[in-house]
Amino acid sequence: KPQLAAPEGKSTRYYPNLNFIRLVLALSVTFSHSFALLGLMDPITYLFPTDTLGSIAVKSFFFISGYLIAQSWIKTQNIICFSLARFLRIWPALFAALVLTVTLAYFSVAGRVPLARFAPDGFAYFLFNLNLFHGVTHLIGSAYQDQASAGVNGSLWTLPWEVRCYTVLLLIGMLGILNRRHTFNLFALLSIAGIVYFRHANVFAENKEVPLMLLAFVAGSTVKVNEERYSLGLILVFAIIGTVLGY
Repeated sequence: KPQLAAPEGKSTRYYPNLNFIRLVLALSVTFSHSFALLGLMDPITYLFPTDTLGSIAVKSFFFISGYLIAQSWIKTQNIICFSLARFLRIWPALFAALVLTVTLAYFSVAGRVPLARFAPDGFAYFLFNLNLFHGVTHLIGSAYQDQASAGVNGSLWTLPWEVRCYTVLLLIGMLGILNRRHTFNLFALLSIAGIVYFRHANVFAENKEVPLMLLAFVAGSTVKVNEERYSLGLILVFAIIGTVLGY
């Protein structure tokens, strides 16, 4: 059940169970990736041939993110506060994860590859992935080359798309669209139409999960913008139907 607070005269909804939901989703991604690393099929795929437990969890993450990021802008209405909150949400944890990844990768080749030869590859991996505006890489030189999969931190690929979503939402927030329900709903409909069109035009052929993640983010933002006027449950039903139609 949502809890309401009203800072500066504005009502804001807080859902205290969201952290638990996000923990379950994160564990679902880890569970799903364990099958991929072993060369096995995710059990969910037997029921939904085009999906895995991890991909379902990722789309759920984007739905929640769309809701919370829209709420963040509506609450702050400040470019610096919004941008700083997004930075602190992603980059400190990413920095720590990349340092740990490079350290573990070095230990995986220690004794076979001198530190002087490994260090440039590790540093290049760290710097490339710290900048999320151009994609990510999953390879660190010669690390893990004797494994079935040499890639590391496979989940990082979603972060550049999340940052792009944040950027678009910031831009429409600056234009005042997030504060005008009807205008935002029109923008959301056009966004959904564009995403579905580009998906069927094979623009996302390299990764067919991307348009579904974007649809989920738009759906989450739409729920936030409309929740004060319509039943949240009803909006969720239509949001889920819209996301499923994106398949």
